Amino acid sequence: RVAQVLSNIASLLAQCMWESGGEAPWSACDENNYRGWETSACTQRSDGQRYDSLTGPPACTVDPQMRMTAETYASWTPGPLECVPGTATEGCCWWGRGAIQTTGPHNYKMLQADVVSKVDGLSGTDLCTNPEAICQVGELKWLGALYYWTSVVQEASQFQRSLEAYVATGFSDIGSVVQGSSFNAGTGGMVNNGYWSATAHGNDGRMSYFRNIIDAMKAAGMGAGLATIQPTEAPSGCAGVCAPQGEACYVAGWASPCFTPQGGQGGCAAAGGEFCG
Repeated sequence: RVAQVLSNIASLLAQCMWESGGEAPWSACDENNYRGWETSACTQRSDGQRYDSLTGPPACTVDPQMRMTAETYASWTPGPLECVPGTATEGCCWWGRGAIQTTGPHNYKMLQADVVSKVDGLSGTDLCTNPEAICQVGELKWLGALYYWTSVVQEASQFQRSLEAYVATGFSDIGSVVQGSSFNAGTGGMVNNGYWSATAHGNDGRMSYFRNIIDAMKAAGMGAGLATIQPTEAPSGCAGVCAPQGEACYVAGWASPCFTPQGGQGGCAAAGGEFCG
């Protein structure tokens, strides 16, 4: 049980390290403009979905007159993200902020309602009218991360099974694969896209941070004396994810990776997928 708790903490820290600066961990609170787009404040998601469209109830009201400039940004970016009325970034004030990037009106509303509104010391803070407060109020940089981890990441149906398998197989990424993703890759998918099987931006960096933390914990005695089982080769995306759903094509980078293309194998190949037959 202790090894599971520590592995969970290691994954949380690894994801926060990448979210807070990529290859320069803990260097930024606001989302960096890593794509270099003029409209990066609106979205940098690979699927193009705008942050201000993430309004599943409950959600903060998107005010097109809101104007905001990021408090932090990396020196290698074009500059801080900003939302400006009357421009291409109008209404785009909902970029990621904090140790785990709280993003979109829904997540800001949930954090406001479940955490901020219940902390006496934060009584004057309203994330729906000032989402930048996450980067202006020190406690919020971590409160948002811990809230998202416990309320979303740990609640993923794959989370506990993958964590238990990770420890039982001697801290093996391969041994922890559930529905196409290893333990830390799955938590990265949840953090970055809200889907366990999605491939997170910067997944290689997230995995490197995780393995470094795990190695340090093992050097300090984590897992000593634990019996392990031999990991088995991870099933393919088809076998482990799509076949149980009756779908014919697996595309690893998609949020919903399984579908049945009209063009059969050719249609699957066109999408860059693995054809399941």
